[in-house]
Amino acid sequence: MTEREIQGWTVHEEIGRGGMGVLYRATNHVFPDRAFALKAIRPDLVGDASLRRRFLREAAHAHALHHPNIVRCELAFEATGQLYLPMELLRGRALSKALLAQEGPWRWPRAVEVARQAAAGLGHAHASGVLHRDVKPGNLFLAETEGGEAVKLLDFGLVKGLGEQSLTGRDSFVGTPAYVAPEILDGERATPATDVYALGVVLYRMLTGALPLT
Repeated sequence: MTEREIQGWTVHEEIGRGGMGVLYRATNHVFPDRAFALKAIRPDLVGDASLRRRFLREAAHAHALHHPNIVRCELAFEATGQLYLPMELLRGRALSKALLAQEGPWRWPRAVEVARQAAAGLGHAHASGVLHRDVKPGNLFLAETEGGEAVKLLDFGLVKGLGEQSLTGRDSFVGTPAYVAPEILDGERATPATDVYALGVVLYRMLTGALPLT
């Protein structure tokens, strides 16, 4: 699908792929000086109705969040049966890669600053009635900006609004096991505290070089 024109967007090379989605570098003729990442459902999963509902929920919530520590998302659109979510293209690396590159504990001022910025983004999301539900190093991005490093909260694919009905079955759970709060494993509903617990695990890992539970 690279180098293809889609409703004013030029889709370039693939730059990332996850369990449910794929990212492409993209440009838009209306904003020629801005770089974008275009998120789509993986081609082999595009017919999955549940993923489509989850994608649309992510797109709606992510577009409504405006904070320097949350990746900026534009309005989603549909073309030829596929859904697309444009977002700012970030330069830098995920916290997960930074942790792998530096074995052992981080110096505490840097670890605390990363956690502080991530907490600021989460605080804005919670104040807006949005739960992330998958806070982990892979979803925290250390972005290179003109003002220095900025932590960006990524991937709202498991996002849920407070009071919204879950898209996950009662007999299954979502999230990454090492960062999932105990009450979720007991079948309770996610709350803002669920995200705070996960961020606490991230901070613990930065400060100690290990996970609190394996």
